[in-house]
Amino acid sequence: GTLAILFNSINITRCMKTIKKCKTIRSLTNKVWVLFISSGDFLFGLYLFLISAYDYHYGDKFCTLQAGWRTGNLCTFLGVISTSGSFLSMFSMTIMSVIRFREIRRSSLFISSPTVTKAFAMKLTLTCLLVIVIAFLVSIIPIFSNLEDFFINGLSYNP
Repeated sequence: GTLAILFNSINITRCMKTIKKCKTIRSLTNKVWVLFISSGDFLFGLYLFLISAYDYHYGDKFCTLQAGWRTGNLCTFLGVISTSGSFLSMFSMTIMSVIRFREIRRSSLFISSPTVTKAFAMKLTLTCLLVIVIAFLVSIIPIFSNLEDFFINGLSYNP
């Protein structure tokens, strides 16, 4: 978790510094989605760091405290961070893959990329906002009591 936070912070900082220098659509698009992947990985690293800090603090007492933990706000918050980070990275990688596939299919990968226009920048900004909103909304679905079982992938029975 600590290394993920450290290295993704470095990458986010570098991307933020160089994103303003991007002149072509290809370079701006790649830089933005790499920034999003790093941001998602940073969130997941933060989750790992916080969960290990909790484990270190409670250690042997977790078995007696697990019911309170699983129904508590901190567990819920960490679940949102973890899921948001995962989906942010996954959606960004998917979008990058689709963009690259389209470029290869059009055989324009080696042709010079057009310069960034305001219309393209607006389109990219809206796509980024849509990715953030979807990742966050999917993450908070289980918080609502009537949707808390939406993502159950296993059940346990304890008589």
